[in-house]
Amino acid sequence: MRRNLLCVTALLGGVFASYPLYAARPDSVNAVLPACTADCSPTFRVRQIIVPTVLVATGASCLFVPPMKEANKAVNQRIKHWRGRPLRADDYLQYVPVASYLMMGSLGVPSKHSFPERFVMAATSYLAMGFVVNSLKHSIRNLRPDHSAYNSFPSGHTATAFCGAELIRMEYGTGYGLAAYTAACGVGFLRMYNNRHWAKDVLVGAGIGILSARASYWLHTSIGKWLHHTSNRKKTYLCTDLYNGVCNNPSRRRKLN
Repeated sequence: MRRNLLCVTALLGGVFASYPLYAARPDSVNAVLPACTADCSPTFRVRQIIVPTVLVATGASCLFVPPMKEANKAVNQRIKHWRGRPLRADDYLQYVPVASYLMMGSLGVPSKHSFPERFVMAATSYLAMGFVVNSLKHSIRNLRPDHSAYNSFPSGHTATAFCGAELIRMEYGTGYGLAAYTAACGVGFLRMYNNRHWAKDVLVGAGIGILSARASYWLHTSIGKWLHHTSNRKKTYLCTDLYNGVCNNPSRRRKLN
C-alpha cells in the first residue's frame, strides 16, 4: 500500500505541474455536458455530506452500541447461509469505477473536465481515502470475521469502489453514476460474502469513499479559482511612449493580456 501511495504521489506531482496548461482542454469540446444538480456541484454544499456521514456514523456505532453490534453480527450470520466457494471478483471489480472515470471522457462520453484534471482529482481522492482508511485500520485494529488479521475496519475495497462511483456520478451524471454504484455495491456485498469484512466495515468504507471523491472536487474548484485569480494579476503592458528604456508617460500604457 505504501508503494502504491508513493507512485500515485509522484504521478500527481507531474500532472499537477502541467495543470494550468491542460485545465481548459475538455475531451469533447462540442459535447453537451451532463446535467448537474446541487448535490454534485463542484463547490461545497452541506447536503453533500449527509449520506456519507450517515453511512460512517451507522457503521461506527456498531463498534460501541450493543444493539448495533448484535445487528452487525446478525448480518454476517445471514450471509453465512448463502456462502459457497469464495468469489474473488471484488479484488478486480473495485478498480473498475475509477478506471471508467478516467477513460470515459476520452472515449467520447461528455465530461466536465479534461483528462489531466480528472487524473488529478482521482489521485487526490484516492490519496485522501487511502490515508484515512489505513489510519483507521492500524489504530482500531478490528478482527476480521474470518479471524485472518486485525485490520477489518473499514473496508478498503469498498472505499475504493465507492470513491470511483462517486467520481463518475459527479463527472458524467446520475445515469452513469447508477451503473458505477451498482458495481460498488457488488464489491461491498462480496467483501461480506467472502467473509473478509463485517457490515460495519462496508458502511464506513462506502462513506469514506464518497467523501473523498467529493473533497477532491471541492479542492479542484478552490485551486481553479486561485489559479484564475493569480493569472489575472499578472498583466503585461506595452508602453507607446518609450524613450531610452523608460516609459515617459505611464498613462499611455496598453494592456496586452
